[in-house]
Amino acid sequence: MAGRKCACPPATVIDAVILFKDRVITTSDNGEKQIAVAKNNVWNDISLYLNSAMSGIAIHTFVFKGRHGIKEKLGFVKNIVTSPVLSKKNVQYESENSIDSTTDDEEYPTKKFVFTLSPEEWKQIQPQEHIYRIKDKNRPFLNSRLYYILSQNSWTPLLAEHFWVHTQLQCCISFRRAKVYPNGSNYIVVVGRCVSCESKFKGIVIDKPSGNARVLMHCTYIGNFAEDHTKYTKKRRLIGPAKQKALMSIIEDRISCETFREREATRLIKIGDPEPAIIPSGNSLRLLKSRQISAYRRHENTLTCLSLMKKENDFNDVIHDIGYDPFFVQYHSSEQINIYRSYCCTTKCPKLVIDATGSLVKSFKKNNSDKTKSLLLYEALVYDAQKKQNFTVSNMISEAHSNIEISNWLLKWLRCDVPQPKHTVCDQSLALLSAIVQCFTQYSSLHDYLTVCAELLKEGIAVDSRWIPKCFVRVDVAHFVKLASKWIPLKNITRLAKEMVLRTVSLLIKSKSLVEMRLLLLSLFVLFINETNGTDKETGEETPCEQYKNILTEATSTGFVDIQKQFDDIIAVSETEDEARINIEKEYERQNEGLDTFENPFQAWANDIFNESKNYVREGTGINPFYCPELIPIIIKATKLIPLWFAVMVPIFGYGEEFSSSAAVESSFKKLKTVTMRHINLPTTLEIFLENHIQSLKGSSLLRSAHNISSISHVRNTLSTISEMSENNNKISTDEVTELNTVHRDNWSDRSDDSADSSKLLADDEIMNKKDCQIMKCTISPSTTENNVLSEECSARESWDRKNKQRKSKSYLIPNPHLKYLDINNTRSLKSLPILKNGSRFKELKSSSLIMVSYCDSKRYAEKVDIQNNQFLNFITNVVKYGIKSSTYSERANLIINYMDVNTQSLDYDVTLAVCDTTAGHVIKKMLDDFPTAIETKTCSNEKCIRTKNIQNNITFLTYQVNSSKLFEGLQTYLDNRSVSENSKCIENCNSVISTNLSDMHLFIDILFWEEDDLNMSNQQSTEAAKIVQIRLCDIPQILCNVNRTFELRGVISFIPGKSKLRNSVGHYKSYVKRGASNNWEIFDDLKKKPIPIKSTTKVNCEFLFYTI
Repeated sequence: MAGRKCACPPATVIDAVILFKDRVITTSDNGEKQIAVAKNNVWNDISLYLNSAMSGIAIHTFVFKGRHGIKEKLGFVKNIVTSPVLSKKNVQYESENSIDSTTDDEEYPTKKFVFTLSPEEWKQIQPQEHIYRIKDKNRPFLNSRLYYILSQNSWTPLLAEHFWVHTQLQCCISFRRAKVYPNGSNYIVVVGRCVSCESKFKGIVIDKPSGNARVLMHCTYIGNFAEDHTKYTKKRRLIGPAKQKALMSIIEDRISCETFREREATRLIKIGDPEPAIIPSGNSLRLLKSRQISAYRRHENTLTCLSLMKKENDFNDVIHDIGYDPFFVQYHSSEQINIYRSYCCTTKCPKLVIDATGSLVKSFKKNNSDKTKSLLLYEALVYDAQKKQNFTVSNMISEAHSNIEISNWLLKWLRCDVPQPKHTVCDQSLALLSAIVQCFTQYSSLHDYLTVCAELLKEGIAVDSRWIPKCFVRVDVAHFVKLASKWIPLKNITRLAKEMVLRTVSLLIKSKSLVEMRLLLLSLFVLFINETNGTDKETGEETPCEQYKNILTEATSTGFVDIQKQFDDIIAVSETEDEARINIEKEYERQNEGLDTFENPFQAWANDIFNESKNYVREGTGINPFYCPELIPIIIKATKLIPLWFAVMVPIFGYGEEFSSSAAVESSFKKLKTVTMRHINLPTTLEIFLENHIQSLKGSSLLRSAHNISSISHVRNTLSTISEMSENNNKISTDEVTELNTVHRDNWSDRSDDSADSSKLLADDEIMNKKDCQIMKCTISPSTTENNVLSEECSARESWDRKNKQRKSKSYLIPNPHLKYLDINNTRSLKSLPILKNGSRFKELKSSSLIMVSYCDSKRYAEKVDIQNNQFLNFITNVVKYGIKSSTYSERANLIINYMDVNTQSLDYDVTLAVCDTTAGHVIKKMLDDFPTAIETKTCSNEKCIRTKNIQNNITFLTYQVNSSKLFEGLQTYLDNRSVSENSKCIENCNSVISTNLSDMHLFIDILFWEEDDLNMSNQQSTEAAKIVQIRLCDIPQILCNVNRTFELRGVISFIPGKSKLRNSVGHYKSYVKRGASNNWEIFDDLKKKPIPIKSTTKVNCEFLFYTI
């Protein structure tokens, strides 16, 4: 098959170029001859000379590439470089049947190799029919022509990779053509050229391949390919499968461009090889990624793109307001509004959590080419405590973070005719707090809100009056505790002292009265300003610092309630009530303090407590580890926001928790970043983020609304309402805002029940509050200071600079009973209960963890243990008080040898191996035989029967047999029946009475689980044949009663059996312990470094239950 005839013969072109030789050849600055550049007019003149048969650019390319030896005819000398490896005499030239070689080609080295294409690769590039349209006046009846061509954009990347595999050359092959001859001597002929060294490539498939056979392509490569390519490094253009592979990895798999290059290098390159031309450069990959992302955008301008989105049906009723300078976009769906209304119908006090986060949306250029500032995502979220679910009600993305923009967003949301929240939680952001107060309360500033709270606490305003804020504003407790833990002066005290300070701060957070807060603050200040403690050198009595240290230790261990009376007694003798009131009222007569100067009634109240603490400075015999006067101004500064931090306003409002948390919105942000946007590299463009976020919000809202059948009838009304709202003006006037707030306040102003509850809560502290309430004398009148405060609030900005960190499992809000047994002065004292290692080998001492925790958590049980003379119990108390020392493991070994059946073996170097195989039940019998769970007494009525009179039997643990996990509910009944006296016959056949008395310390209960049929025959079977019951920790009875004693659940001994699943098989023991009166559980496992908190819903293997008084 002949090709198309050339428009102009090469000889004619050469003659024309030689005619213009003087203009074609130019001289450079260094005197070298060179071809004229492509923009020179000589090429157009040559084209006109040839009657435009060739364009000027084509002629320049013809000359520049040296086609048909034109450079030599123009006088240029061709440099011949011979490869040092392939000498000319060893070169095997191609035959005329395989490649058309010229005389010049014979001067260069040659490589011959064969490509082996797999059947899958051949199917990817095999020839396909292609019809070309022909418009030739000389052949009017021929309108088309059929050609066979290889698959476009698929065959060149494949052959280029095969070329690298066979040659390891850095050449960048540009394949010029691939002709298919179905009836020719060669089936396929491929021609290419290296763009750097101009070496020639030719590949031939001789015969047409059959079905699934492999295809062989005989290749010849001729040229100066051995020269260094570093000066002319070229890369192949990404097309076809290579391009799709790169896009799949970079965009869908979220692999970085450099990582993709590294993976390709691992696949293709060996040590010593140059970088192949088929591995794309990093810039080309980044450009490819950018173009691919831009291809899916609605418009290259972000603002225009956002406007187009708002007109689409999917986003028309979701995106409600867009601002240009400063930029913001506010969005919420009709489903979210409907769900919030349904939620407000089921709860009396709607609660809203508001927070902001960053690192989600990239900044972009506006129309004036100015880039936006950092974009933050604001989210208003509701946590439904009844259903244990949270849902988002509104969002805003904004570059401005002042209270004006935030309040505008919240007011626009209120315009959708939604009930106003009565409880809000956020972090300590002055912009957020001020915006919340302006939108959800009747006050115009945060300063006014704090002032009114002070008046309410001092009872200057009636609790049921109209002055009570319509919304209870709180700050996230985790934020405050985190700030407290970062106080710099805390680094100057010991670890245990720092923990006690933070736990005291946590008690302040949960305090609901000024009395408790005053006592705790006074205790802290006394500890901070005294350098010494112990015994007073003058009187020989305990110093006030020592007394307050003991009280705070007890308070942080068990809570505040147990020592309330001791606090009251100490404060009562400190100063008279009249003196305190006079000093405080003088301190708070000034009204020029605001938030900017860190002065307000609450701060002045704290300053008065500090002045009072100076009266308790004494010189003692010991060194006070709490001495840190630098902490006092920091704590006083923190008291300015007492109504926001602490629970002191809960009795006033009549609702709310001891401490509020924004964990729900933090969880929502985490889900957004790690789940919803998992397939997207963050930060991303605004368009992509909105598409994915809005779709996620709609889906979650629909799933939640599917469970609320009653809300279906309100959906259509909501849709119409929001549609009408979106058509109104985007600006809100002052009159509209005032009217809107008034309407919602009237709807939620019914507080008759709440007020009654609040009065009842305040009744207990009424007398003591009268002493402290006078200190916060303040008015609500405009002043210069107030104007300064308002100016500070208006200029406040929300900032987000937090990083994701792993949360710690412990909480300072939960008492730590272990603190009261530790030496605060000792910096090496452990803050948590220790774990004995190698417990899997010495599993017989696993019960020590249960008794150790019970000793800390139960004061009555600790008193009982302290008066007993038992080696095992003494061993446990020493571990609690002094921790694990080098002698602890020796003492444990002595316990095992003295009480258990041990097989000893002598080893080398005077080492003795003690082997002890036993079960937990056997350990309880051996170690606690002196302290049984019950004592069974058998008394004979016959006085002559001496042998059977008053026989006692110690029962170290009770056995409770069940055939269903639900039968744990009958544990109390079983305990009552076990204590009932029974009639029996003695050995002499006399009437006798068996009575059982339970222990006054603890109860060990062995749980045997039988199948339905095995329960009736349980007396005939060994207890080791019983299965281990599995039960949730929360389903175990927490309290057991017997006569006048109450036993509380302390923990569970759990056994993980081996493959035999028997109770006496080799396995591993764990202890699940319940801490204090709360339902907080921890697992003590010697395979772990420390106790690990677990949920009460965890299902565990239950072998023994442990109760104490």
